[in-house]
Amino acid sequence: MNNFDYIAPVYDTLARLIFGRGLIEAQNTYLARIPPAARVLIMGGGSGQILLDVVQRCECEEIYYLEASQKMIALARQNMQHAHTPTRIHYLCKKEIPPFPSQHFHAILTPFVLDLFHESTLDNIFQKLSPALMTGGYWLWTDFCLPTGPKRVPAWLFIQSMYLFFKVCCGIQASKLPSVAPFFELHKLKLRNKTSYMGGMVEARLYKKFDFYTNSS
Repeated sequence: MNNFDYIAPVYDTLARLIFGRGLIEAQNTYLARIPPAARVLIMGGGSGQILLDVVQRCECEEIYYLEASQKMIALARQNMQHAHTPTRIHYLCKKEIPPFPSQHFHAILTPFVLDLFHESTLDNIFQKLSPALMTGGYWLWTDFCLPTGPKRVPAWLFIQSMYLFFKVCCGIQASKLPSVAPFFELHKLKLRNKTSYMGGMVEARLYKKFDFYTNSS
């Protein structure tokens, strides 16, 4: 995983200045699909806004909060101090994905994190996380993408500038948007819904895990 320690203190401020609440709204799009008493994994949630939103909107039994940055984990803990939730929260500061039991999570959330990696690393991520998601469980994926039409070139220039910034400041792997969607299909996760934001430059997707594609009702 990548290290966001250097920009952790200013990350949320920068995101709000540039995107307003657009990124928050996108990553919260399908939280209502998380069932009551669920075990949830949040990978790469940063300073904890998504964690707070999940706790406030969902009735989860347990949340595993996986983040590579120690400073982001500290901010997430700080942001949750006054949440007063019965949900058990496990903060995992790990550079690599730890082993999880098979069929363990009702939902997996990856907000704005999968696009930080090379496709070879994404293959490893899916091999570790997909078995941990229950059959019938949901994977909520939110990331940047390239819109079609006249907005495509400006969006590409903007996204490439972000990649340059995060590669210099945080040492991320990727230098351009990876092709993530094929990994979901490969691991029996079928797209159930998607919503675009910010002129198509951000997309929230809801995937559901099935044993076989023929059982996709």
